Amino acid sequence: MTKLSVIGCGYLGAVHAACMAELGHEVVGLEVDPRKVALLRSGRAPFHEPGFDDLLVHALATGRLTFTTDPAAVAGAQVHFICVGTPQQDGRYAADSRTSTPPSRLSSPTSGRTTTARSSWSASRPSRSGRRSRSPRA
Repeated sequence: MTKLSVIGCGYLGAVHAACMAELGHEVVGLEVDPRKVALLRSGRAPFHEPGFDDLLVHALATGRLTFTTDPAAVAGAQVHFICVGTPQQDGRYAADSRTSTPPSRLSSPTSGRTTTARSSWSASRPSRSGRRSRSPRA
């Protein structure tokens, strides 16, 4: 199977990483918060999601899922999923880069690899121009 990286292991990233490992992929989760990495490595989620701890424990036990704070660990991945948070500042619709991990902070190049962004951003929220984005299904 494919070697994947998941950059950002909050709710969206950790669940995505565990599910991809369950599907048979080799997955390395990169997270800047060492406390979050320690929890995930121990098979406990830093958030509440019914049934996720069991999935996490099983995925870790297969050896296909690891978590780290070392950006060099994602260098060999064929696909990079960027799953950093999209918190909003009061009154603004732009992501607050002070609380996320933009790909530019990675020391490992992703040249020649596929990079995909996953987000909890709603397509129905107003864009920066104040107009609503169109849903891809519309």
